[in-house]
Amino acid sequence: MAKHDVNKRKNAQYDDENLKLAINDVKNKVLSIRKSEKKYSVPRSTISRHIKHEGNLNEKIGVQTILTVESEKKLANWLIDCAKKGDPRTYDDLKIAANDYDEYENIPPKFGHNGPSHKWLKGFFERHPSVTVRTPESLGKASATVTQEDIDKFFSKFYSYIIENGHENIFARPDAFYNLDETSFDLNQVPRKVLAKKGQKSVYSINSTKEHDNVTTTFIFCANGEVFPPQIIFKESFSKLHEVAFAAGELQQKYYFCQTPNGWQTKSSFDGYIRRFDEELKARNVLRPVVLFMDGHPSHINLDLYNWCLETGIILCLFYPNATHILQMADVSMFGPAKAGWRKETLNFKRQNNKRELNQVDFIQILSNVIKNNMKLESIKNGFATTGIFPFNPQNIHNDRIIGVYNENTSNFPTNNMDANTHDNLNFFDVWSKKRFKCYSSYTGYVLASSSGQLALGEKASKNVPVVVGIGLK
Repeated sequence: MAKHDVNKRKNAQYDDENLKLAINDVKNKVLSIRKSEKKYSVPRSTISRHIKHEGNLNEKIGVQTILTVESEKKLANWLIDCAKKGDPRTYDDLKIAANDYDEYENIPPKFGHNGPSHKWLKGFFERHPSVTVRTPESLGKASATVTQEDIDKFFSKFYSYIIENGHENIFARPDAFYNLDETSFDLNQVPRKVLAKKGQKSVYSINSTKEHDNVTTTFIFCANGEVFPPQIIFKESFSKLHEVAFAAGELQQKYYFCQTPNGWQTKSSFDGYIRRFDEELKARNVLRPVVLFMDGHPSHINLDLYNWCLETGIILCLFYPNATHILQMADVSMFGPAKAGWRKETLNFKRQNNKRELNQVDFIQILSNVIKNNMKLESIKNGFATTGIFPFNPQNIHNDRIIGVYNENTSNFPTNNMDANTHDNLNFFDVWSKKRFKCYSSYTGYVLASSSGQLALGEKASKNVPVVVGIGLK
């Protein structure tokens, strides 16, 4: 072992409160310094030094930092506050701010012409462990307007509707709560990091499939941890659907397949999948009613389907607008790990098959592995719990997911083509009953409007042919 490794001193980690207790016990002759060290896990040299010099507990041994302790605390709090508001800062932002403090506090500045060094940044994070490096999630301005009050109202009206309609028994049944959501799996995965010659200016990865070739898949998760057979949507131009179905049969996996013009969800394909969902519930002898939560995608707005679901005991509930990053368990806890698993499985497939082109038939095999390895029973249960759906407890939602940074001036940021200040009038709990709201047809499909004429989804509607459908709870 090298000499400098033997003599290298490792700074002890101790709590300031324990240091205070240790000093107090030694001063009052309750314990000796050695026994205080053992009891409070504080080095006896530290206890002795503070007693001898009656030093400030905030003083730390070692080289003095360039910025004062107070300035560094302000920087750390600033970074944390910005992240909470949805405006996180980067390394460069921290270096610029630190350099400004340096120019203000020190004459001449100590950082020098190049500003804070990598060594200073490393030391800053060691001195302030509450600040760390994270990868931010992209969040639209409309989603940032959602506040704690909006979420509380959603849960309050959901609870009131269930109680008023005599369905309170569902709160004890995990098999009564479901979440439906679509996601897309890219058939052309490119490694994020590769090895190449040092100094090579451009490194390429040749695509084996079309650049934006992907497959839309719809999942339904149950609060008891089950994943219902997914719906896989192919483009109408895809001519090998029978081969895909055969591959699924070989794997003894159950899927529902359909084809649409562009491979995306449509009202017709969504209608078919919900009716298959009803068949699955019957096959499993699930009691009715059940609640199926989902977002307000236009393909989900289908009057005939909603009325049919009401008769069969399926309560379709749309999440509060722009709040799926808070309320939808599929977004919160499932699709992130699933996408990571998909990337891993597809790259492994290419390595094992000499970079052969990944096709829709291979898709079934890989998707089966992703479901098996990345959609675990406990993860699904935890997803429903952390979003407050089941067990029903809105307090389970972590406040970090609710930003509400534009709450004081929401009119600057439109939500779904409407003023964000109209949130109180929105159909954020969309249970279909035959009263209160009207629905009008327009070029964008069905547009929901309150009886007072305030539009709930979209702004343009043809008001000449009203259809009473009843949506929402006022």
